[in-house]
Amino acid sequence: MPNEAEKKARYEAYKERAKAAQAAYDNFRYTDVQREQVLDLVAQAMKVIRGEAAFDSLERLLHVIDIGKGQQPNPSTQHAFDARFLNKWTSIYVNTIPRRDGKPGFEPAHFQIEFKPAIKMQRERLEGLLGLKIVPGWTSDGGNLQYEIPQLHGRAAFDGGVFRYSPLKQPQENFEIEVVFTYLNGPDHNPYAATQLVRLQISRNYLTPEQIKQRDDKKFGHLPQTGERAPKDGRYLALFANDALTASVPPERRTCTYDKGQWLGPVHLNDSATGQTDAVHAWWQWIGPDPLAAEIEKLFPRRS
Repeated sequence: MPNEAEKKARYEAYKERAKAAQAAYDNFRYTDVQREQVLDLVAQAMKVIRGEAAFDSLERLLHVIDIGKGQQPNPSTQHAFDARFLNKWTSIYVNTIPRRDGKPGFEPAHFQIEFKPAIKMQRERLEGLLGLKIVPGWTSDGGNLQYEIPQLHGRAAFDGGVFRYSPLKQPQENFEIEVVFTYLNGPDHNPYAATQLVRLQISRNYLTPEQIKQRDDKKFGHLPQTGERAPKDGRYLALFANDALTASVPPERRTCTYDKGQWLGPVHLNDSATGQTDAVHAWWQWIGPDPLAAEIEKLFPRRS
């Protein structure tokens, strides 16, 4: 058993180590190179969360050092990345959930960086990099500024701001993207002048089937869709909710002739990842009469 003198000596040594550690934290400064690395990482993370790049594209930038239980969304799996290219205090992670279509694998649902200490990062540069919709004012009025964190007992007043954004162009998926920046240390308690970023989040907000239908109906307007009847005879071109899919499938593979009143079907496409053929819901755009219709009518006249 240590005596009182030894206990006191150990405690004094501990205080010196804690003081030195705090000084190292307080005196830490990010370099311009580190800030550029952060911007590269955040840009790639946005592509991953949007579904435009594979998860392992982040792993090529940083190694995953731990996998555990995530919190956002709940339940999820947290993939913690090696943040030592910045310092030993900052944390970077992606939370994933099982694929919602039932296929093997997972999908990235939430990306977050907790900067410790805060990093000087101009908000305008992040807004441009991520293609965000900028609306001044409070979120309750349709703006980006959410709220000021209330002052806690014994803590200094918060003098930054929490900013929430939607991208200028949402992905045509079963989710929408939300981006959140949390800033500290704005001069004169003005959140718009804050420069010290402490948290950056990019998340998927999954939509209900009804929300997806409302979104897609708004996009395609009056176009008839799979499961409805063709309004008139002719050739129809299939369009998909996912613009990238529409662009990737040649028109000849998504063009079909329908008679007036005929049920409009899905488009059957091959999934190169699984080797399976999937029936894809489509909106059908009339592109003109079938050029062979007159000849077919001569050969096979319709009964009156």
